[in-house]
Amino acid sequence: MIKYSQASFTLSASLLVVLSGCSHGEPTLDLSVTPTTFALGEPARATVATTNFELLADDHSGGEAHEHADDEHHAGHYHVYLDSLETEPLYQGYAPSLDILITAAQTTPGEHVLIARLHTLDHKILLPQVTDSVTITLTDGGAGGAGGAGGAGGAGGAD
Repeated sequence: MIKYSQASFTLSASLLVVLSGCSHGEPTLDLSVTPTTFALGEPARATVATTNFELLADDHSGGEAHEHADDEHHAGHYHVYLDSLETEPLYQGYAPSLDILITAAQTTPGEHVLIARLHTLDHKILLPQVTDSVTITLTDGGAGGAGGAGGAGGAGGAD
């Protein structure tokens, strides 16, 4: 009886690995933003890092071989949202970094949350969902942009 139970457990574990589609592990996502305090209308650099997930453009058929191009659970892109996954994404991308620009027309100054979520190549939400978030503080950019941003210093550059 014990041997039967162990054999049954081993078989179930093996089936789980096969059904998951890949033995590379579950995808993870890490979002970072620099700086985390910036003025409305001024860019900040967002960096997206993944493990067990290959970031690919939707038209990844450009002749390059991709390890996970046919593996829906381990290839795709990310969407970046402001404050809620229930809104339209601010950005969709596959590059490891991008400039985030949030304007006064999109939100108000104060504390907000940027959320990144992994999606498949055909824009379905990767399930189970893989997300990461960063708290940011948006300041009022002001009319000339010279005052309120603190360390923005040489951002205007002309004079």
